[in-house]
Amino acid sequence: MKKSPNCFSSLANSSPQWKVKVFCSVSCRKAHHRKSLTENARAYSNKSKIIQNDAFLRIIKECRRGRTVQILSGQTIVTLRETILLLEDKPPGDLVLCHIAPVRGDGCTGLFHPLNLFYGGRFQNAKFGKRYLSGGIYIENRCLEHRWCVTQRMINNDILLMIERYLGDVISEYLKSTR
Repeated sequence: MKKSPNCFSSLANSSPQWKVKVFCSVSCRKAHHRKSLTENARAYSNKSKIIQNDAFLRIIKECRRGRTVQILSGQTIVTLRETILLLEDKPPGDLVLCHIAPVRGDGCTGLFHPLNLFYGGRFQNAKFGKRYLSGGIYIENRCLEHRWCVTQRMINNDILLMIERYLGDVISEYLKSTR
């Protein structure tokens, strides 16, 4: 049983073209096309505003700090939302966002992932510095690929484009979900 992707009504097996038929009517096809155009326009509009979002500016800053966009390894739409919520909901007080596995540790690079981030005191964060004790998630430096390297001279838009290529559909799905 086939269903129309726009109105989800059943397609009748009344014509010889039933195998290739997708929509129940011409008006249903046009409505689906208009809906997809609207979604694409909305996503494009949100994409142009993303560079002004504080959370994404922080993600770009962390990619520059870690010298790679591979610090976003393992990000899904759910973990990206968690990361952004973590960035936006800073608890009151003299707390900073800390990494369990350090961003540029000895032989490893800590990921910018909710499983590797927490809010802690400035003194504690400065005390541990680049030392890694245990826990968190990281990627070994020998596994870093040159094509995902970020330099200090790169502009934010270039880094954002690189993040989009690295994460694939995660950014576009996030933009669609944050209408």
